[in-house]
Amino acid sequence: MAAVLTALAAPALMGVYNFGWRVLAVVAVSNVCCFAGEWWFVRRDGRPVTLSAFVTGTIFALILPPNVPFWMVVVGALFAIVFGKMVFGGFGRNIFNPAMVGRCLLYVAFPLFLTGRWFAPIDGPGGGFVRWTARAESEPVHELSAPEGVDVEGVSSATTLTAAKKLGGAAKAARAKSDEPQVRAARRAFEGIDLGKLLWGRISGSQGETSGILILLGLAYLLYRRAAAWQLVVSPLVGMGLGLVLLRAGGASLLPLGQAALVNVLGGGTLFAVVFMTTEPVSAPRHKTAQWLYGILIGLFASVIRTLSVFNAGLMFSVLLGNMFGPILEVGCRRFDDWRAGRGGRA
Repeated sequence: MAAVLTALAAPALMGVYNFGWRVLAVVAVSNVCCFAGEWWFVRRDGRPVTLSAFVTGTIFALILPPNVPFWMVVVGALFAIVFGKMVFGGFGRNIFNPAMVGRCLLYVAFPLFLTGRWFAPIDGPGGGFVRWTARAESEPVHELSAPEGVDVEGVSSATTLTAAKKLGGAAKAARAKSDEPQVRAARRAFEGIDLGKLLWGRISGSQGETSGILILLGLAYLLYRRAAAWQLVVSPLVGMGLGLVLLRAGGASLLPLGQAALVNVLGGGTLFAVVFMTTEPVSAPRHKTAQWLYGILIGLFASVIRTLSVFNAGLMFSVLLGNMFGPILEVGCRRFDDWRAGRGGRA
């Protein structure tokens, strides 16, 4: 847990640089609520609050948009720690990833606050290190509105996956009308998404999910400390790639496959989810084969949800769905090993 908190420091600092010091205030409020929620349950037994409460609080805060109200942080954090963890018996017994449970509640109950408007990173010398927040009257508020046809400017203020979804929808609508020039225009606009910005992270998005390179830095530290299983990082990406290939082959997506894969990996919090949430040791399987199946399922779910549903939060729902399958995958793989050993001996 200490290694995970250390690895989260770089994405958190990038959040401050992008959106101001309010990001750390959100992190602090979330951690206080998670600490209080766990303390309320363990105090009677004289047990201490575990570091996992602060991991949950930090991750939950960093997957929220920078303009989230503080009262909503309190509601989501308490729900995450109480209903995502403590009702199952506390540390080591939770079925679902607690941070995702809290975000799912806010996403479903308050969708306007979670997806309705986004704010561009703070420009100027020092960025957010010299500002409280990106939410200021002097700065434009980037509303998400569907562009007519293919309007690159119209999607540039949205999050990356929102832009991709709109361009994909425009391409399919144009194909339905046999308007091939418009289809090609949508594909060109999609290919124009700046992957460099996604990698560096100076884009709209949740507070700690924007910078791919700093999340990968955190991953390197976790692997160095042996605090994460690399199979749980790679397998969701394999599953996502497989899902995109199948969707492309089935005609559900008309966007260039290579660019789609890169945009899905670098955008939408994918790297943050696979580094800090699919690797959670409690809700993920421990059997190596089960870990591969678990991660591939999560990636498949994410690509399908992102492409075919109205939701952009494919990783959030797919991680929770994967958590549901995790225990049966663990049991099934171990029983298969026992059966194979019984039929073929130790060899």
